[in-house]
Parts: sequence; C-alpha cells; structure tokens
Amino acid sequence: MRYKKLFYSCFILCLGAFTYCFSQDKCNAELLLDGSENLVFADIDSTGNWWAITQPYSHRYSVIIQGFRHSDFDSVKQLMFSSDGLHYAYFAFKTGQWNIIIDDTMLSLKANLPGIISFNRRGFVFYSMFQGDNEILFIEQDNGEFFQYSLFNRVGNIHISNDCKHYAYQAKRGNSVSVIIDNIESDRFTRINSCGFMLDNSFVYVAEIGEQCRLMRSEKELLFASAISELQLNQAQTIIGCIKRVGNTYNAMMISDEFREPFYSPPYDMISNINLHPEAALIGFKAMKNNNPRIVLNSSEYESGIQSGNPTFSHDGSAFFFAGDNNQDQFMSINGQKYIQKNGLNPTKIYALAPGSSTFAFTTSSALIMQNIQNSFSYAGIMVDTTSHPIYNHKTKRYEALGVIRNRLYLMYCYP
Repeated sequence: MRYKKLFYSCFILCLGAFTYCFSQDKCNAELLLDGSENLVFADIDSTGNWWAITQPYSHRYSVIIQGFRHSDFDSVKQLMFSSDGLHYAYFAFKTGQWNIIIDDTMLSLKANLPGIISFNRRGFVFYSMFQGDNEILFIEQDNGEFFQYSLFNRVGNIHISNDCKHYAYQAKRGNSVSVIIDNIESDRFTRINSCGFMLDNSFVYVAEIGEQCRLMRSEKELLFASAISELQLNQAQTIIGCIKRVGNTYNAMMISDEFREPFYSPPYDMISNINLHPEAALIGFKAMKNNNPRIVLNSSEYESGIQSGNPTFSHDGSAFFFAGDNNQDQFMSINGQKYIQKNGLNPTKIYALAPGSSTFAFTTSSALIMQNIQNSFSYAGIMVDTTSHPIYNHKTKRYEALGVIRNRLYLMYCYP
C-alpha cells in the first residue's frame, strides 16, 4: 500500500487555555486507508500494530493488518496479537465454513463454532473449537505441531504455560465452579478468579467459598483472607500481585519465590487499580485513608490530589507516572516528581510516556497531542473526526494514535 504523507505549515492555535503548535517537525500523519471502502473498525495495540476491518461489499469484510490485506470474509471474530506484537490470529467465516488465520496461514476448523483464541507469553498460539457440544483445545508446540485436548463445561478464559505443555481453565458444575489443570479437577468453589501460569508452570488463582477467599498456586494455598481482588502476574511471570482485605483493612501485596515472605503495603481504608512493574518487585496503586486519596508505590506515598488517573509503569519499567488534580492545579507525576501543567489535564485520560524524555502524549476527540512536561507547551498533528488511544511505540521511538476523517484512516505520530 502506498502511504501518503501530510505536510502542513507550523502555526499556533489557541483554544481556551490550550496552546498547540501544529508542526511537521514534531507531529505528522500518514494516510493508511483512502476511504474507498467503508471503515467498520480500527485500532492500534500497545506494540504499535495497527489493524482495521473494512466492508468492501455488502455483508463482506476485510481484515487489514499493518497494511497487509487479507481475503474477504462473511464475518471475523477475536483478532488477537501476541504480547511481543510479532504474531496475530483470528477466526473468519466464509462460504459456510469457520477458519482460523494465524499470521499468513489459513486453516479450516471443521467445527460448528469457534471457541477462544489467544497466545501464551512466548507468542505460541492456542485456540478452541466446538464439535457439537464438545470443545477441543489446540496448543501450538515448538515444532509447529498442535497438541489436542478435550475441555468440559468451560467458562471464561483458557491459560497456557510458557512451555506449552500445561493448560488450565474454569469448569462450571451446577452452581459451583472448579479449576481444571491438565485434566485434573480442583475442589468446587462459589467463584474463581484466575490469572495464569508462573514461570515454573504453577497456576495461580483465587477461590472463593462462602465469605472467605484462598489464594492458590496450583495445589498450594498461599493466602487466606476475607477478600482477595485484582489478582495479576507481572510480565516476567515471577511475582503475584493482589489486594487483600481483612475486615475493613486493605493491603496491596506481592508474593514471589524471590522473597523470604510476602510483601505487604501499609494498611489503608481502600485500595484499587494495582499495577505491577514488568520485572522488579514494585507495585503501584490508588489508596484512601481517612478520606485522603493518594498514590502509593510499595510503601512510598505520593500526592494524588482530589482526582487522579491510574498509576502506570512505562513499557521498560523505568518510569512510574500518573496525572492528578488537586483542585488548584493539574499535574503529571513522574517517579515522584510533580510537574504542574499550565494547560490543564484530565486525570482520567489515558496518557503515554516516552521514558527519558521531557514529554507525554494524549488524544482529544480530534488530535494527538504531545506536551512538554517542563513548560506545558503542546504540539499537535492533523485534526481528525475521531481518535484512538495513544501509545508510545518503543520500536519507532514516537507517540502514535489512529485518526479518522470521514472514512479515511490515518496514523498520527509525534516525535519526543
């Protein structure tokens, strides 16, 4: 596909308290789709892959990924990317037959209905399909072959270990649920929340029965509490993070084989929106104590103002940041340093941050905006009708977002 670059002169536009410089030196755009086909949906993932679904004809749909157009289908479902952004897969229906597309390969499912499709942390694909009432799971192996397993009464997601040798899912039995790991069923519980396999292939989940919760690592009980919420693993799959509640007291906590004992944050009246560092033993979260909100990193507290966004780590973990509003100023907090923003910020927006730079980025309904942390000066690219969320693409070393003008799709970008 031939890309068309948009060039425009730099000029200053003032909208209320906001000042933007429209400059091709900092921000620009590429035309991705020219609007000759109806644009049904488009998005960009955290690794910088953009994709779109168009409708070239009535009741026919095309999938376009990074400019590569696939065949036309009657319908498409569950487009997924691997966590490294190198692979993709989705289900497609054509002439009475369900198929699965894995990168540039199309396989016939020979099934009544597709089930679920995803990738494990190493980028190996797995999917399920229904043959009558029976669900069959296929897991890609190192040699490219697929191992096949039968699933029974599955509800929710399927989890696959790093070595692709183990699988786990929840099964519903009447009014109860259980965890099945490699065809071995656990006890039955009222509710289960699972988050996946750790690096050693142990499976982590929370089981609730009555008014008590158990944090489980395969068959080993790690924690017993009134409530355990927001269960998650870090990207390295070595640290478990969660919120523990006993009575009216909340603690954020981390569990790892690298620790002699679990890490507990100070107690708070409320904790939410935990976020684990990709590799290190760091957990950020929003907290409340005596009606005073704050952002916490492990045991260190930061001013959050009366309203704040969710605390976030940059892709490489070098920056811990969030936006806040203290009713007088809006600010961006980066690694504990507070930067007042004269232009003002909406703390609830999604922000992208280039590690080591003096900028961050966000989207309005009509533009991708890059803002200087020090002086609040902002740069913008083209004006569009709608925008996607912003990302920092560490491969291209720039901020990116999609924009649509009528039926045309653009990749908007700004260089820090």
